[in-house]
Amino acid sequence: MIFDTSIRIDFIVGNVNPKSMLLKDYFDNGSTINICPCIVQEVLQGSKSVNHFLFLRDLMKGLTLLEQIEYEMSINAAQMYFQLRKKASSFASLTTASLPPMA
Repeated sequence: MIFDTSIRIDFIVGNVNPKSMLLKDYFDNGSTINICPCIVQEVLQGSKSVNHFLFLRDLMKGLTLLEQIEYEMSINAAQMYFQLRKKASSFASLTTASLPPMA
């Protein structure tokens, strides 16, 4: 599962909504949570202090990093969104299809 930056921020700051609760459920259940480089960068850029930066960095190190080339990742994300939209199951900023971790 890949969660958008806004959902991760809501989760980190304690904003309760259906999407942040889904992320919490994934953490609580030990489910695989994928993250891509652009989301790591966006979350870390929002750090409020050195300690906050280190906390967030360590939190994200426990996630499955998708190390695809950015271009390929964008194509895959767009394809997943398109497939969801075709099924009328679109979520504005939540991709609900899993990507396999890259070696």
